[in-house]
Amino acid sequence: MLKVLDRLDTPAMVLNDLGEALAQNALSVALVGDETRFAPGDLDRSRIYRWFTDARERALHAPEEHDRLSRSYADVPAPAGRPPGAGVPGATTG
Repeated sequence: MLKVLDRLDTPAMVLNDLGEALAQNALSVALVGDETRFAPGDLDRSRIYRWFTDARERALHAPEEHDRLSRSYADVPAPAGRPPGAGVPGATTG
């Protein structure tokens, strides 16, 4: 998969169901920064979490896109097969 990402002529990244970057190509790093820089267990690994808690994340997008992106992130369904809170530090699972 990394070879495919590196050969693309457009920015690209692979996210997991929590919005954490698993891989990204050099063009993506140049555009939005290194999304893989966050330590395991750090809530900031999730770009969905950062969207709602960090103004710098929202500043990467035009203000007229903020409402649409906020709605799309808020509507992300719970991952199938993952108990509520699984993978989220400090969360309790059902």
